[in-house]
Amino acid sequence: MDAVAGVILISPQGDNMKYVSRMNFPLATNNKAKYEALLHSMRMAKACGATRLEIYGDSNLIVQQSMNLCDAVNDNMVSYREMYRLMEGKFEGCELKHIGRANNEEADTLQFLTEFSTK
Repeated sequence: MDAVAGVILISPQGDNMKYVSRMNFPLATNNKAKYEALLHSMRMAKACGATRLEIYGDSNLIVQQSMNLCDAVNDNMVSYREMYRLMEGKFEGCELKHIGRANNEEADTLQFLTEFSTK
């Protein structure tokens, strides 16, 4: 089953970089795709030299799990949350916020909007 993980990186200067990744793995659920998009955005921001992130995601569940505001019960979700924690540790600051789909104009193709700053 194919799933798409898309992100928009916004530099401190306002430059937009869009990335879309197609995933082909068994049982690609919506939550898996959302976590993949989150991790993809963080990897891409790090590759661009980001030191701080402000991340907006349209999946309240993923945001809540990543911020430890609700439990991840499924083994896959627990693993994804741990991968998020490892990536988070690579930045000086990382803020993850929920943005409703009504306020996320590109939600149909891109799941996470990441603003970053460099030193």
